[in-house]
Amino acid sequence: MKRVFGFALIEVLIAVTIMSGSMLVVVSAANKSLIYANESLKNYQATLAIEESVEAVKAMRASNWTNITNLTNGTAYGIVWGGTNWQTTASPVETSLGFTRTITPSAVYRDANDDIAESGTLDLGTKKITIIVSWMDNGISKSENLEFYIANIL
Repeated sequence: MKRVFGFALIEVLIAVTIMSGSMLVVVSAANKSLIYANESLKNYQATLAIEESVEAVKAMRASNWTNITNLTNGTAYGIVWGGTNWQTTASPVETSLGFTRTITPSAVYRDANDDIAESGTLDLGTKKITIIVSWMDNGISKSENLEFYIANIL
């Protein structure tokens, strides 16, 4: 009888060890899944912040082209909703979700074929806008950016 009891105890210990190991793998996989889901959410929110910033620049242009041309080329500006319209600030502003976004205007030049070029004739009716959205994720600085051209079409 003692042998049967001894084997049963060994079998129980082996089963508990296997189940504990399996649970550890499942918990570890679930933890990684949550980390990746959070990272994906932050990237999605950053993309939405970029899209909103593009729309804000377009709204500023629609209000008055000088809202764009009065910005100093190469200077990063914050962008905020002022209650009735979008406004730029001298420094970046952190959003309620922990994102910081900037817009940086640049001059646009045209070559002899009227194509955008690195040098040539300055195009006063077009600006290149660079939008950067940045955030901290587990102590690591991350960012997404977008460059586009905006023209005075009004």
